[in-house]
Amino acid sequence: MLKLTLYIGHADETARPIAIAQMADKAGLYGVAIGEHVSLGSDLRNYPYEGGLSHGDAGRKPYLEPLVWQGAVAASTRNIRISNCILLAPLRPAVLLAKQITAVDVISGGRVEPCFGTGWSHDEYASLGVDYAKRRQILRDNIAACRALWESQPATFHSDTVSFEALHQMPQPTQKRIPILLGVKANEKNAALVAELCDGWETGPDDSKSLEKLREGTKIYRDAFVEAGRNPEDLIVRAHLPVFMNAEGTWFDLERMFSHVPAMREAGVNEFGAGVLGRLEGVFDSMETIERYIGELAAQAAKY
Repeated sequence: MLKLTLYIGHADETARPIAIAQMADKAGLYGVAIGEHVSLGSDLRNYPYEGGLSHGDAGRKPYLEPLVWQGAVAASTRNIRISNCILLAPLRPAVLLAKQITAVDVISGGRVEPCFGTGWSHDEYASLGVDYAKRRQILRDNIAACRALWESQPATFHSDTVSFEALHQMPQPTQKRIPILLGVKANEKNAALVAELCDGWETGPDDSKSLEKLREGTKIYRDAFVEAGRNPEDLIVRAHLPVFMNAEGTWFDLERMFSHVPAMREAGVNEFGAGVLGRLEGVFDSMETIERYIGELAAQAAKY
């Protein structure tokens, strides 16, 4: 069956994220992921994605805190992988981040697959007292500190932004190695970080719109794996399936969406994503329609 992760996005009066995760688990999907914003200010000029402010609120939506949500999902599902799209790792102290992810991994029996990123909002960083200018360094140090805590006890780690000596943190994760994806652009600097400390590339919706971008990006990350002495076949590449609607615009053309799977696989994609992004007028007007969508996604995924 195709490794298909359901992107839930945010919560609203129609979409109930824990119940949706349970539906996805029952249907046999590979994973479920939720987005994040801790807070957003009034200035949205830095919104970086294609379409800019034509997206309206640029992410100012009712997001649940992802690690709280993941703990609930871990306790109420059996098989589904538990991920993000994305988790803003620099906004959390490294030692606390390691503990939170470990807790989800233990509760789930080894099903956590975090996807980290840095985000784009200056106001969001300022609201938590984190230096936006240092976000990349904090991201790298947080990941490295998590690895140190997950791999040995007691753990010692020193960097510019986090430091500890002979620290004990129990329990240890259930998985021997927790796979971390980074939701970042495809370039040599990002690829080197993934090859050093992580396991995969979350391409994001803009990258997924072009097979050429997927090919080029995958090559950059695979080359970085080779340079780091890692097997490029172990690289996780997760990309969004393109979205197509029927002629009336009332439902998804899933056969057309999934017809892109072979070409995306050829471009290097080995995990796929499809979204339920809260209330979509005329489509997701109830939990029943969301359940229908999940069932149809699973039926298509089973063909691949």
